[in-house]
Amino acid sequence: METQRIEAEAVFDALGEAFKANPASDDSSIEPLLARHRACIAAMWGGPCAPQAYAGVADLYLDHPDFRTNMDKRGTGFTEWLAAAMKDYAGRLLA
Repeated sequence: METQRIEAEAVFDALGEAFKANPASDDSSIEPLLARHRACIAAMWGGPCAPQAYAGVADLYLDHPDFRTNMDKRGTGFTEWLAAAMKDYAGRLLA
């Protein structure tokens, strides 16, 4: 469990750095980070994270104040950017 937490923090930190570089949420350059993020979620769940579920997690990030507070420590607007990126990525996986 500790390994998963460390990896999740590393992924969020990398996504935070990507956010600061200001790519569009649908920029393909962030796909490897989103794939890594999705893999972290799957590991925490102990099973696959379907694209639809990944998009649902994006909604959770937007709707839950604790997630929002924690994630926006990486920059104002990070939660919205990440949620949009997650939904864009999930849509590409489904296409």
